[in-house]
Amino acid sequence: VADAIDKAMEPVYRAWLRQKVQAAIATITEVVSQTELERKLGMAQGYLTKLKRGSRDPSPELVLQLSVIALHPRKRLGEIDQILAGP
Repeated sequence: VADAIDKAMEPVYRAWLRQKVQAAIATITEVVSQTELERKLGMAQGYLTKLKRGSRDPSPELVLQLSVIALHPRKRLGEIDQILAGP
C-alpha cells in the first residue's frame, strides 16, 4: 500500500517542486538577471530557463536554496557575493 501511495504522490510532489522553484526564480529575478543568478550559484547557463519551462525537475535541495534566497533576495544575494569574494 505504501509503495502505491508513493507512486501516486510522486507526480504531485514533482509538480509542487516545479511550482515552488518557478515562484522563487520569478521573485529573485526581480533583483538580478537569470544569467547572473546562474553564475553566482555555479549553474550552467540556461538551466533556470529549463526549470521555469518545466522541462527539468529541480531537486528538493535546489528548491530550498532558491526559496531561501527568494525570502530576502537583495540580502541573500549580497551574502553570496561576500562568500564568493572570500576573506
